[in-house]
Amino acid sequence: MYHANYHTHSHFCRHFKGTEREIVEKAIENGITKLGFSDHSPQVFRNGYTEGMRMGLDEISSYVGLIRELREEYKNDIEIYVGFEGEYLPSIFDGLYDICKEYDIDYMIMGQHQLEYPGGLTYERVFSEEIIHTVKSFVNTVIEGMETGCFSYIGHPDVYNWHAAPRDEYVTEMTRLCVRAKELNIPLEVNNLGHTENRHYPGDLFFGIAKEVGNSIVVGIDAHSPDQVNPEDINSTIEYAESLGLPIVKEITMLHPWRDGKTPT
Repeated sequence: MYHANYHTHSHFCRHFKGTEREIVEKAIENGITKLGFSDHSPQVFRNGYTEGMRMGLDEISSYVGLIRELREEYKNDIEIYVGFEGEYLPSIFDGLYDICKEYDIDYMIMGQHQLEYPGGLTYERVFSEEIIHTVKSFVNTVIEGMETGCFSYIGHPDVYNWHAAPRDEYVTEMTRLCVRAKELNIPLEVNNLGHTENRHYPGDLFFGIAKEVGNSIVVGIDAHSPDQVNPEDINSTIEYAESLGLPIVKEITMLHPWRDGKTPT
C-alpha cells in the first residue's frame, strides 16, 4: 500500500494546476497518511539570474504558512510536512541552508535539474538535448550535495540525459553515485511523473546499476496537480519499482541538520 509521499508541488512553482487543498484531499481519499510538500526551493542566485519554476524569496513565508495551515486543518486525517526540492549549487548553497533554518523546514529532497558553470554565474539544465557539462560533473555535484547531510533522498537521480553521454562513461559515473548513496544510506527515487509521462526517467539503465550496487529506492509522485495523485498511475509506478528487485523505503528519515545548529559538512 502506498501511504507516504514526500514529492509534492504547489502553485508557487508556476506550473502547478489546481490547489494544495485538492492535493491534500486526494491524498486522504487514496489512503495516503503522510504527505510532504517539497516545492522547488528558492535560491539566491548570483548575477541576477532568475528561474520561472521556483518561488521567489518574497514568497517563502506564504508557502510555508499555507502548508502549515493545511497541516493544522487536516491533522486528524493526514500528517503534512513542509519541505523543498532543492538544488545543490555549491557557491550559493549557504543561502538555501539559511532559509531552511529560518523557516524550520522539515526536510529537503535533492532534485538536481541544473549545474553551475565555473564561478557560479550561470546555470545549465542537465536534461537538455545538448549538454555542456559532463555526467561526471553531475555526479560530482550530487555526491557533494549528499555529503552535506541536508538531503533526505535523491529525487529522479537519473534525470541527467544519458543519451548525451557515452554509455561506458554514464555507467562508470552513475555507479559512483549509487555507491556513495548506499554508503550514506540515502534512497534513490523512482519518479512517478516521469514514469507516467514516459520521460527518459526512471530508466532501466540507471536502476540496473542501482541493483548491482544494492541501493534502496523510494517512490515519489512528483505531483503538480491533484489529478496526478492517481492510484492507477501510482500503482503502475510501484509495480515498476518492485520489478527492479530493490528494497523500497516506504517512509523516509527526514534530515534537517539546521534544527541542530549544524552547518553543512
